[in-house]
Amino acid sequence: MKKFLILISAAMLLNSFAAPAKKQVKSVPKARAKKQTETQATTFSLLFRNAPSMGMKISGYDPALVHAGQEFTRIMRAVTGFSNYNNGGYYQLIMALAGNESSAEAEKAIKANNLSREKLGDDGFLLHFLGGRKFVLTAYTGRGILNGVYKIFQKNLDVVFPRPSADLVFPPRKLKVTPIKLPYIDKPAFSMRGFSVTSSIWLYDNPKFYNYMSRNCANMPGASPASLEATAGVRMKYGFLQKAGGHTFHYWLPASIYAKDHPEYFGVDKNGKPNKKFYHGGQIALGHPEVTDIIVKRMIAYKKKHPTIEYIAFGYNDTDGGGIGFGDDKWSVKLDSPKDYPKPGSKRYRTYSTRYIKTANEIISRVNKVYPDLKMHVYAYHWWMIQAPDCEVHPNLLVEFAPLYKCTIHSIGDDNCLRNSLFKEHLSNWAKKTKNIYFRDYFGSSGRYPLFPLQIVQNELKFYKSIGINGAAPETRPDGPDGANLKGGVRMPRWLKPDVPTYETFWDANALMHFVFLQMLWDPDQKLEDLVHQFCRNYYGDAVAKLMAAYHLEVSKRFYNSGNPGKTVPRKSDFIDNTPWCFCWNWEKHIGDYAGRLVDRKLPAKQRRESATKLLKLISAARAAAGKTENAIVRTRVEKDFELFRVYMLSLGYEVSNMKGDRFVRSWMESVDYEK
Repeated sequence: MKKFLILISAAMLLNSFAAPAKKQVKSVPKARAKKQTETQATTFSLLFRNAPSMGMKISGYDPALVHAGQEFTRIMRAVTGFSNYNNGGYYQLIMALAGNESSAEAEKAIKANNLSREKLGDDGFLLHFLGGRKFVLTAYTGRGILNGVYKIFQKNLDVVFPRPSADLVFPPRKLKVTPIKLPYIDKPAFSMRGFSVTSSIWLYDNPKFYNYMSRNCANMPGASPASLEATAGVRMKYGFLQKAGGHTFHYWLPASIYAKDHPEYFGVDKNGKPNKKFYHGGQIALGHPEVTDIIVKRMIAYKKKHPTIEYIAFGYNDTDGGGIGFGDDKWSVKLDSPKDYPKPGSKRYRTYSTRYIKTANEIISRVNKVYPDLKMHVYAYHWWMIQAPDCEVHPNLLVEFAPLYKCTIHSIGDDNCLRNSLFKEHLSNWAKKTKNIYFRDYFGSSGRYPLFPLQIVQNELKFYKSIGINGAAPETRPDGPDGANLKGGVRMPRWLKPDVPTYETFWDANALMHFVFLQMLWDPDQKLEDLVHQFCRNYYGDAVAKLMAAYHLEVSKRFYNSGNPGKTVPRKSDFIDNTPWCFCWNWEKHIGDYAGRLVDRKLPAKQRRESATKLLKLISAARAAAGKTENAIVRTRVEKDFELFRVYMLSLGYEVSNMKGDRFVRSWMESVDYEK
């Protein structure tokens, strides 16, 4: 009894999450074990008295399953401070795959809950009480079990992973333990969730960004056919989809091999002459039987060489030429439809999507005779291709809907946005032909500053869910130049250059948006405020979390309100119209454009200053609280937000005091009357 009391006292004195000292794991007392076990039959918790109480056992050898076990151990050590935790505990969590007869425990749990692969899908999971002191976490894939690990930590301990560069470095915060009611069954709203990193070659393991996506339950990083060759093995560890995308006509039909002897394989220019520019400026002769034969043969060979690939790429070349380089060669013209041309009086472009999808249908049909389950990636991109085709869409085609030039202050589903209502029309028409669509937005092309209000992220994903598409994978930047895997000496546009300040400040401004986006891909009906507070606790720590959440929510609310939600103006064209409140496009926006969304320049001078001061007070309060913690992580993270705020205010003409930083000392623009 004396020994038992000593153990209990020690457990009560244990510090919570962020204690820097290494802790030794102490076993949960066995007294009253029966009572605890009966309680645990309906609930699950990783901790008892702030100490790890859950041991872990892996049953199987799937790469993602093994990784799930490793992640469980790493995260448990990081969030509790028990550095010597080694999968021991009074209770045991068994991780095992269902559906392959490798685990009796998994099959028992699945049967008890009347589940099937159809019900759980590839990403869903089950947490079930087996009896005694045993629990099982099971799914039909290793990726599903990985999702279960991350969701258990989120649901039980309020642990999330806010930013790639933060990895598992958490600021000081107290444990927030919420027992999980059992059985716990969960699966995502979308089957495709992720980011495609801009100008990323992905020729080797990129653990920070891969871990970040995986820990936020994403399953689809970007890749080209070439980069997928190098990363297929790494992706297996994360359970990521083995998908290639990108602009690949030049990959399947290289001009260096075919252009000299067969110029007829390539598109023609405006004068009807063969265009040998294989990437920028020209496409291929769609429908040409020899071209189709070559591509089918090369795709079959690629699949044979890389048997794990699930999605093969057939994306047209990226070009800014008229009609994006499609010509009127005789083969392509045969595939066109009269509906590809705009009606009289219309300002819309003609579309080439019918000839493109007809060719893709033919290619994937022939490839599927050898590999029936292989799917093919295609684009709905550029004005000339965004319109749905006048033909069937093969069920094994995956459409990447990438609307350049969308408005970023309104959602696609907002009928009051004249610009985005055009994209809504096109996306809805594609969705009538196939549900195999994912949305590609452009987060990473606008420099260093915020792109969307958080409410728009949620509204847009709710719309995607309502029309039943697969999900979304926006283009973005890595969090630090090491994540780009850029080749040295490559010439790129200014916004892609791997200078450290650009990458860092971009993520300083956008980490919350990216986090909310990935979380909403799992469930777009979550409460936005809860996600913001969860992010802030895990990124800034308890000392400043509420203050930073108030600041971020106010910033987001101002962005959202600057779009005048619910207001519209009459449409003037069947093509591109804008309301006065639209924010287009997200490339090359000046910081002043964003600052003007935070503080309305059209307000009278006194009200402008009051509006700016309200934001200043919010961020200054958090900064002062961070300073009192004397914690370097907290102070650094809050200071970066404060410095970004200072730059916003400078673009509006307000200079923040260098003393305490909680007041404006200069207001150069207060005399300007924007109403005139």
